[in-house]
Amino acid sequence: MHKYGFCKLKCWLYLASSFAFLTCTIICCAGSINNSLPLTNDLTNKEEGFKSIVDYLFQWPSEAVLHGLKRINSDAPEVKFAKIQCDEWIRTALDKAWYPPEKTETYFLRNELSNHDVVRLAWNSHGYRIEVSQTASIFVIKLIPKDHSYLGNDVVQKMKTVRDLGVQLFNKSAYFNDSRKQGAVGVLTNLTDIIISSSFSTNCHPQVNTRGMLYLDPPLDSELVRQTDNNMDVPWDMTNESYEYWFRYIYWWNNGFQIGFYFPKTEGYGARLVSRRGPLFNIVQDKDFFSPFHLPNK
Repeated sequence: MHKYGFCKLKCWLYLASSFAFLTCTIICCAGSINNSLPLTNDLTNKEEGFKSIVDYLFQWPSEAVLHGLKRINSDAPEVKFAKIQCDEWIRTALDKAWYPPEKTETYFLRNELSNHDVVRLAWNSHGYRIEVSQTASIFVIKLIPKDHSYLGNDVVQKMKTVRDLGVQLFNKSAYFNDSRKQGAVGVLTNLTDIIISSSFSTNCHPQVNTRGMLYLDPPLDSELVRQTDNNMDVPWDMTNESYEYWFRYIYWWNNGFQIGFYFPKTEGYGARLVSRRGPLFNIVQDKDFFSPFHLPNK
């Protein structure tokens, strides 16, 4: 197994159990945090009026929050698991050329959003300010052009910009476990093609809200998952099982000034519990991400 395999296995087991608790709707999630943190810049809210925790993760905290009482020292034992898990997901999702510099400051904020623990870091790369925010179950990344250049004047331009940036930003390969072969580890070498077809193809039918923001929630087409897991004659990425991985569910938006991507942090059971109208990100473990309980046994 690759050098990150052990940590990824522990994180996968943790997240697999986490998604069993995915029962609340996005409206419930909004209701739990609206009173404690007003939305200052509505970038991701859909026309239906949904405000989820994802909306808030796209808002970078003030200096008072980043350096305030909610912050936990990065060497504290309760954030050890979160530090490993979040670093693993950066390496899992992003192309190496977009990794943060080695000494990038990381903020561990306990109960930052209502009672959700959040890990945040920001750096500059490829002409963008990049902001990554993670809970136990959510990965959010926002890119802001340093030169304030516009990211598309119309739907066609915005779609092209998102696709071009996404192709550069996300990893070109991914590891997976094939249950047809007793969980044998395999490598997807066509990850870019899968991400394009799932999230950046014109066939995905992105939508435009009343403020001109282009956005996409990847559809779950039953025809695309018609293959059975025990069919040994098809590549793994054509099986039902491949639809339990994060790269099938990359959501995005482009408001012309900034671009955001987000997805459920899952490599196995749970991804198909994602709603077509928005992710049901309100699992129990998001509220207890920073805990010595998650430390590996010595």
